[in-house]
Amino acid sequence: MGLFDGDPSSADLATRFGMPVLAVIDGCAMAQTFGALAHGLATYRPGVPFAGVLANRVAGACHYQRLVEGLPPVNQRARVAGAGRGNRTARPTPGPSAGAGDPRS
Repeated sequence: MGLFDGDPSSADLATRFGMPVLAVIDGCAMAQTFGALAHGLATYRPGVPFAGVLANRVAGACHYQRLVEGLPPVNQRARVAGAGRGNRTARPTPGPSAGAGDPRS
């Protein structure tokens, strides 16, 4: 089930209890579409405490950079992290100045 599916949905519960939402998006085989999906999830329903996005199945540093660049302009509140394939671990960006963005912007 997705963020807005069900009754109550995960978005309903996050809003009710003030719990931030971290969207996990499969970054494999996409670049700018990642930003469009993240933006849609963040703005579909106003009031959902959207914290940011995590890209999984990132092919490498160049792919990760393309995903980050596909996000709308920077907002100070969110971070983007990318989890690589195989045994790689998540690599959060150092902060908004490094290109991390909040898709709500």
